Amino acid sequence: MRVWGYARHSPGENQTIDSQVKAIRDYCQEHKHVLVRIFVDEARKGSTVVGRDEFLAMMDAARTKPLPVDAIVFWAFDRFFSGYDRAQFHKAELRLMGYTLISITEPDVPGPEGRLVEAARDYVAEVRLARLSVNTKRGLAWLRDQGCIPTGFPPVGLRAKKKAIGTKPNGKTRYGREWEPDPATWPLIERAWQMRVQGHTLAEIHSKTRLFRDARGLSRFFRNAAYRDAGACTPEEWDAVQAMCRPHREGGAYPRRKGSPYLLSSPDLAVLCAYCGGPVCGSVTKYTLKDGTHKDWPYYVCAAKKRRWGDCEAKALKQSTVDHAVLSTVLDQVLVPEHIIDLVVEVNRILAADLDTAAHKTAALQAQLASLDVSISHLLDAVEADGFQAAKDRLEQRRAERATIEVELAQLAQCQAPLLHVDEFGIRAAIAEMRQALSPEDTTAAKQALACFVERISLSRDGGEIYYRPPLCNQESLRSKSLPITKTSFRLNAELGQGVGVPASKLS
Repeated sequence: MRVWGYARHSPGENQTIDSQVKAIRDYCQEHKHVLVRIFVDEARKGSTVVGRDEFLAMMDAARTKPLPVDAIVFWAFDRFFSGYDRAQFHKAELRLMGYTLISITEPDVPGPEGRLVEAARDYVAEVRLARLSVNTKRGLAWLRDQGCIPTGFPPVGLRAKKKAIGTKPNGKTRYGREWEPDPATWPLIERAWQMRVQGHTLAEIHSKTRLFRDARGLSRFFRNAAYRDAGACTPEEWDAVQAMCRPHREGGAYPRRKGSPYLLSSPDLAVLCAYCGGPVCGSVTKYTLKDGTHKDWPYYVCAAKKRRWGDCEAKALKQSTVDHAVLSTVLDQVLVPEHIIDLVVEVNRILAADLDTAAHKTAALQAQLASLDVSISHLLDAVEADGFQAAKDRLEQRRAERATIEVELAQLAQCQAPLLHVDEFGIRAAIAEMRQALSPEDTTAAKQALACFVERISLSRDGGEIYYRPPLCNQESLRSKSLPITKTSFRLNAELGQGVGVPASKLS
């Protein structure tokens, strides 16, 4: 028969897959089978398909027609799967497709009785797996209670040493592991923590310590409580450093994006891929000139494309070309006095409608308030004259209604935004100031200026689109208003290294 082999072993330093592979080869040679391929999952759990790439590849290949092989050979059924339900499911699927399953170490019982024996084996394997999980957790918890590190390798700056934690049944000493400072690198660890407490950036700490290949390794470094336990910092310093990191982990703006040299890498600006909708990030690569020297080539690329999250068709775009196109389009199509004056008129029309609606609502609420004041006055007279309980309850109800209306009136007063003053001289001065900030030499100032009015940028191979609100409407009172979003497009000319703007269009 033409057969496949499948081998798997669970995670563990004392296990090897070579013996299973050899047993499968010897079995096929002894029984004159043609071994086409062996699928090997090394250090993978048998209770799930997660991480078992070779098993999934075998199942996909097995579903092709005609059947590529006649049988699948493995060491034992628990190497195939350790969970009862999954084992039954996958074995039934393979058998229904026409494959024969061969276990080297377990006898093949023919007929329905064989299926019953297999089910019993799968049940025993699942019970054994559950018991092993409980025993492992109990052992790890006991090691932790003894002050030892249950699993894993020591991080940078620490090293493992033996610690006596008892006696084995044979009388020998039982040892665990604990971590202690490594004299060779511990001074750098302490220096890194002190610099972070003093407010230094990760890049500055990396330049002084070189603990990792780049500064990104320090992000996880400063969240590792093992350094606090080893004495690299005090509990107060630990809390201070975590407070510095927490806002960024909870969705805040990362400092590296603020200081990035890329114009479109701003925490306040969304730059999205036109093909998959994912974020666009800045990166850099190097190329070699004819004289042998190396030169940087900074570029923008879809994050999904760069990290291979999917099949995005975007491509890398030269940073200078994209930056020039965006800035040129903003200066030529957006920050134009005539265009801004038209937008201000449109904004005032919307704000005037909102003010008119708010005025009608305010008048209605004030009328209700006056009516309630009359009712409260009459109820007070009734309570003072007769003291009826019903009148007292009614009075409390009217007072509650009055308090609610007062809250609504206060909210209306806060939400009303003043009309924008259409002063051509003032608008031209404001635009001149913003145009001056949009300088390619000062990336930080240009980022801040773009974030004042640009909502998002969609980037494609040949160009993109800029979605923005009126540049003069960045006041706090106007941000919650449904102001019009305008779109303008730009094209990229990679040969000339520049971009060309396209006239703006109003979105509904």
